[in-house]
Amino acid sequence: MKPVMQMKFGANEGNCFQACLASILELPLDDVPDFCNIYGRNGTWLYECNKWLSTRNLGLVHVVRPRSVETDYLFELPVYHIITGLNKDGIRHSVVGFRSDMVYNPNPNSGGIVDFHCYDFFVALDPSKCKGELQ
Repeated sequence: MKPVMQMKFGANEGNCFQACLASILELPLDDVPDFCNIYGRNGTWLYECNKWLSTRNLGLVHVVRPRSVETDYLFELPVYHIITGLNKDGIRHSVVGFRSDMVYNPNPNSGGIVDFHCYDFFVALDPSKCKGELQ
């Protein structure tokens, strides 16, 4: 994981998810599309993100965390992933996680996540083609 800072800020304008993808994939920010702002937050962003990731033998599994059940242990995988929720200002925000803990915030002024909503995990589309990536 190579930290990449987000460059746009604010509700429905920030590119924290793009910065998290760039950080985990160790790519420059400009090499990663800003899926949430280009395609909206209605589900199209995930389809387009997975289309883009598939060229890298990856997919993104979007897991919405049930709020009424204690589920922390389910997300303690020893891999980098994206955690999305609300920051202290009530704005939707994404950070990089590892074992369900925030390890990198692309916007240090946001204070991180205070109310977790979902997790995004990378999966190999063809595990036989993996050579230790994303470890």
